[in-house]
Amino acid sequence: MASKYIYQFNIHDIFKTTDEQKIFIGSFKEDNSKFVIINILNVQRFLQQEVKEQLQLLNNLVYFEELNEGIVLVTSFKKSQYLAEYVKNNTLTIEEGLNLAYQYLKGIVKYDGFSNDIKHILIDESQITIKEGNILFNELLFLEDGMVDYDHSFKRVAQSVAAVLKTIVCSNISITNVQSNVLDGIVEFIKDLEQGDHEYTNFHEILRDFQFLYRGGSYNSHHLQEVSKLLEEDNYNSYKKRQPKKQQNHTFIKATIATAVVGVAIAVLALGIGDRSKTGDSESNIPMAYFEENQIDNHWEFINNSIVFGDDNKLKEFLWEVRKEDNVLNQYSSKDLSLSLQDEGRYEIALRVKDANSNWSEEFSRVIRIIEEDGEGDDDLTKPIQSSHVIENFEKYDVFYPDSDIVTTDDTIFRSGEYALKFLGTFDHLSKDIFLNNVNIQNNGVLSLWIMTDGFEDIKMEFQGYNSDDDLKFQHAIDYSAKVIGQWEMIYFDIPIEGIIKIKTAVLSSNTTVWIDDIKIDSYK
Repeated sequence: MASKYIYQFNIHDIFKTTDEQKIFIGSFKEDNSKFVIINILNVQRFLQQEVKEQLQLLNNLVYFEELNEGIVLVTSFKKSQYLAEYVKNNTLTIEEGLNLAYQYLKGIVKYDGFSNDIKHILIDESQITIKEGNILFNELLFLEDGMVDYDHSFKRVAQSVAAVLKTIVCSNISITNVQSNVLDGIVEFIKDLEQGDHEYTNFHEILRDFQFLYRGGSYNSHHLQEVSKLLEEDNYNSYKKRQPKKQQNHTFIKATIATAVVGVAIAVLALGIGDRSKTGDSESNIPMAYFEENQIDNHWEFINNSIVFGDDNKLKEFLWEVRKEDNVLNQYSSKDLSLSLQDEGRYEIALRVKDANSNWSEEFSRVIRIIEEDGEGDDDLTKPIQSSHVIENFEKYDVFYPDSDIVTTDDTIFRSGEYALKFLGTFDHLSKDIFLNNVNIQNNGVLSLWIMTDGFEDIKMEFQGYNSDDDLKFQHAIDYSAKVIGQWEMIYFDIPIEGIIKIKTAVLSSNTTVWIDDIKIDSYK
């Protein structure tokens, strides 16, 4: 049975889809100019009754629906200027900066009833926009592996509050406008939040002490020097370096939230320029294939929730394709699909749809891996991808990466096998290299791999093939830009040279993290 939200909202684009979360960019059916973010969460953390009640208190929430194994949150999206952009483009007086800081702290008090992990998502700097001098909150819940299960202390949350206050109060200020009655102690207040030198347990207590400073005290040249020092030293980053290794993953999560929220904004603005749901260019009005799956033991139901655009348009044809290990097993033309998957292996379920205007959609697919475990009486045939039965392709090619600080294995985000290779975005090392050995291309070859990013940056990939004498015999370059953040896409190319035994792969990115998985090299006659 189809979810009810699809009858109230148009879906314009898919921003993210994983087993835990799906994010769509949409609009109200009765007013296509009012954009919304449709957020479907299938994480057990959000199915707890207390959490569901809290989420229904979000200011931007316009629709809430409970599913069998998840919830739907639809929040409004207001086009406004992001905080970092606002303070960069506007020279603020101290008074204006402190007024924005007060607005921010007053605004986050409403999240005091939430758990610390959810608080941390909602109060992040990337969630804050400015419209006509007023602070607004996006309230987009964007999840990454380990984010919700991670044990956030309130001191950790307070560090994010300090980062926002530092952006507001200490960025692009006008020193000439500082007056003798400007608040004394603001800089020390921010530094205490950064370094955990406080006993705060909620946002209300932080706001209370900020109000005390806001209403009295003095501000002298010593504190002006402290402001400059705070900008130059970046105490927040130095504090993070002192944290245990496990907490350093939090930095990536924070960056991913920012990339995701900004990515949603870019996508919404792009849709605002050229509305897909209105008639016009046929390419922009192609239907969008999409389905959701339900599993009961080894039986799978795939519910077709594809979308068409344009007045009086509707879906006319459906093409399902079931593949196993890249071989097509069956094709179906029914609207929905029902399958029993019992044999061990990797299955890909793909769907394309055609609308009344004879436009075919691009393919939408999901991968299901069935692994039969040893042991009597165990009827559960569906196991996680990271099962020990899974073959890891990277080991086949004896992958070597010279700089393990910027190229690492990631066993929390991967497409199949046990891990993916993660190329960290950094301005210091634009090129990240790996070497594929044991390649052994004796005839014409083809290289395929799956790639995923956390941003929309244009990524350049360079491939160089070497023979047994270590002579460069082959070069190929690819310019890649993600269609959807957080979704795997396949790229491939021919290698027309024989005798290649090693391939150097370079990924060039400045501020985007890139994952690569399922590398496969085949030869053919």
